[in-house]
Amino acid sequence: MRHPAAIALLAAAPLAASPAMADVRASFLYPLSDMAGQVQLGWTSMVWDPGAAELYVVDDHNGVVDVFNDNGVIVYSFGDTGFGGVRSVAVREDGSPLVLAYGPDGYSIVRCNFRGEPLDRVELRNLPPNLGPGAFHPDGIFLAGGSFYLADKGSLTVAIFALDGSFRKSLDLARLIELPERERGQVLIRSLTVDRGGSIYFTVAELFRAFIVSPDGDVRSFGGKGSVPGKFNVAGGIATDEEGHVFVADTLRCAVMVFNRQDLAFLGEFGSRGRLPRNLINPLDIAVGNGRVFVTQSTGAVKVFGVLFE
Repeated sequence: MRHPAAIALLAAAPLAASPAMADVRASFLYPLSDMAGQVQLGWTSMVWDPGAAELYVVDDHNGVVDVFNDNGVIVYSFGDTGFGGVRSVAVREDGSPLVLAYGPDGYSIVRCNFRGEPLDRVELRNLPPNLGPGAFHPDGIFLAGGSFYLADKGSLTVAIFALDGSFRKSLDLARLIELPERERGQVLIRSLTVDRGGSIYFTVAELFRAFIVSPDGDVRSFGGKGSVPGKFNVAGGIATDEEGHVFVADTLRCAVMVFNRQDLAFLGEFGSRGRLPRNLINPLDIAVGNGRVFVTQSTGAVKVFGVLFE
């Protein structure tokens, strides 16, 4: 298990403004770090806990979940015993994690205390055949409105459960976005998240679009193919902040774009390919909270940006 370590924060580096950036100002703040320096994580799963203002990161290299404060400093790690392979984590309002893990017998949902120590496994009940063994392979877990959501990005399926494990319903996202049947299996969800209200946000790189599915099943989409601001080359990570702004990473362009919630109008972007602190290398996952945007890269540390709206 790792221990907290203090580091000196890097000076914030303002990003150059442009007409497209008129409504958004972003500054590079620091990389996620531990006592040895920057933590090399690559593409990994993250979730922001607004209650404690902490970031949970699945560290595939060490087989643990690392917890960072919003200054980018590691404060705790858990999961090195008793889980199997951690795939994703969600955090309940009381600060206790719910972990999606894989072992020899498939996946399990593990309830933990606030220290990340396993308490028990959630028994999933009344599963329909399409969610049975061998048919459903979740790779993400999310919490919203007294339910937890399991997402299988490969099959474009989301299953929703009560906190006691009782099955509520499943969503065929391919059908909701009217994906032709012949294209099933040829496209997959690049990134998916669920906001606190239960709306599902996801990107499909092959379609060059991002989608939002409301709790009532209404679907909105935005983006489209292109290299101009507001369009996507390879749509990657997607996340929302407390005000409902939508952030989408373009993995190929190495930029993070920002859209408003009302009409999904493009507000601005930050990042570009390169090795400077403010640059990104193939960004994918995003987490947002407390004015911070956390961005994973294909190589190197998770970078943290501060974002202001004007």
